[in-house]
Amino acid sequence: MHGSASSKLAMAAVLFLCLPFGAQAWTASNNRHSSAPISSSAFQNGLQAFLSKDYAKAFSIFLPLAKKGNVYAQVALGAMYARGNGVPQDTTKAIYWWHKAAAQGAYGAQYNLAQMYDLGRGIQEDNAKAAYWYRKAAAQGLVPAQFNLGVMYANGEGVPRDYVQAAKWFILAKAGGEEKASRTLSFVEKRMTPEQISKAKRLANQWWKEHHNQ
Repeated sequence: MHGSASSKLAMAAVLFLCLPFGAQAWTASNNRHSSAPISSSAFQNGLQAFLSKDYAKAFSIFLPLAKKGNVYAQVALGAMYARGNGVPQDTTKAIYWWHKAAAQGAYGAQYNLAQMYDLGRGIQEDNAKAAYWYRKAAAQGLVPAQFNLGVMYANGEGVPRDYVQAAKWFILAKAGGEEKASRTLSFVEKRMTPEQISKAKRLANQWWKEHHNQ
C-alpha cells in the first residue's frame, strides 16, 4: 500500500448479483420493500428456474414481476442482464433494474451500482456516485460495501479524505469478517492522531450498537 489504502473488493458476482437483502430474504414470508410478496408462487417458480439455469423461463417470470415493482425480481433481472443469463449481456439494462431495486433499499443492488460507477462498467466512472451507493449498502451492514467505503475515504475518492471515517468503516468491516480490513486499518491508523483513533472507535461502536440493538 504505497501511499494509498488497499484496492477495493471486486464485484462479488455470485453473492450480490442475485441477493437483494441477504440469503434469508429469498424465503421471507413477505417483502416490505415491494408490492409483490416474495413468497408468491410466481416468484418462487422463477427463482427455481433461475437456480436450475432455465434462464428463459426465469426471465419470462421475473420481467412482469419486476415491472410491477417486485424488488427481488428487479435484482434478479439485473443479474441476468449483467451476466448474460438467457438474454444478451447488457450492462445498461442491468444498471436500469438495479437502480429500481436500489431505490427500494436492496443493498445487493446498491453495492452492484457502486461497483459499476466505481469501475466504469456500462456507465461513466463516477467516484461520487460510487461512494453514495457504497454508503447506502454499508449503512445496512453489507461488509464489502463497508470496506470499499473505507478505502474511498482513505484515498479521498468521491469523498473528501477522512481517516476517521475510513477507520470507522474498516473497524466495522473487520468485525464483519473482512480479512483485508486489518491491514487497511493499520495503514490509516499510522496517519491518525490518538484522538482521531479514539473517535473512529467510538463512531464504530456507536454504529454497531445502533444496528445490533445493544
